[in-house]
Amino acid sequence: MQIEILNQTDPKFTMQLELSVRFGKVLIIQEMDFIEPLLYPLLRKDLIHQGPRWVVVFGDKTIDYNTSFQLFLCTRNSFIEVHPSAYGLLSIINFTVTKSGLEGKNSFSCCIFCAKLPCFI
Repeated sequence: MQIEILNQTDPKFTMQLELSVRFGKVLIIQEMDFIEPLLYPLLRKDLIHQGPRWVVVFGDKTIDYNTSFQLFLCTRNSFIEVHPSAYGLLSIINFTVTKSGLEGKNSFSCCIFCAKLPCFI
């Protein structure tokens, strides 16, 4: 299993996303300020069955979809604006750390808001 870590502002974002989908990598997109429209076909699982393979359409491109692909969206912003239609597509986990939580026995070293795309069956 290969893990790929990207920033949303990376100039090669689209190419890295396509390669991760095609080769079944685990893709972690950091510093998400909003959900890119390019991600919606993946979040909705808009897959097309062509012969023995699955494909997904990205704009004008059709790329192979590897069923091992997993997507994690992470941000430090706990007040990220998610469109109401996207809430049904995401599993949202909020790892907010408070001052009292840091003073406790189990302290965390970072604070992230993470959304995981469920695996394709």
